[in-house]
Amino acid sequence: MVISPTPAHVPPARLGAVAAARKLGAQLEALDDVKLAVSEACNRAIAAAIRCELTDAVELSISRQRT
Repeated sequence: MVISPTPAHVPPARLGAVAAARKLGAQLEALDDVKLAVSEACNRAIAAAIRCELTDAVELSISRQRT
């Protein structure tokens, strides 16, 4: 998923990540952790982009962790 570096794009990124996590078989209990992790990662990336005056897109990927 690619989003522009603006705070308005964090909620759609979070929803997309949750949908992907569900498709990958994540347990329902883990979805809140996914939302939080994606929010924090996106917010940090966006803050860095704003601080450095970058306009490049922020790329988000999700994959299954092997245990």
